[in-house]
Amino acid sequence: MNLEHERKIANLQERAVNAIIHFGTEQHKSVFAPSEAADIKSVMQEYGETTEQQKAVGEWLCEYAESRKPFDEIKHRHTLGEVGDVAEGAYDWKIEREQRGAKLSL
Repeated sequence: MNLEHERKIANLQERAVNAIIHFGTEQHKSVFAPSEAADIKSVMQEYGETTEQQKAVGEWLCEYAESRKPFDEIKHRHTLGEVGDVAEGAYDWKIEREQRGAKLSL
């Protein structure tokens, strides 16, 4: 890996962890925004090839996020489930729609 790629991944990880913290601590947040899901999915794909590997990366991201700012037990389970949904592709259509929209506005 080159230095530029490492910086990009570190920035992506930070955004993904911040998205998880926001989700896990926001009382009325029930889904990730497409940009948040895209960041989480990108980190998962960087470190895991299969869905199971990506789910493991997602679990690690959740644990790391909670080490920075603890969640209550209900939000903990909900956050893990939602991150698992990102790994399983439940957000893919939202991510793709947002990316297409971003390209159209360029």
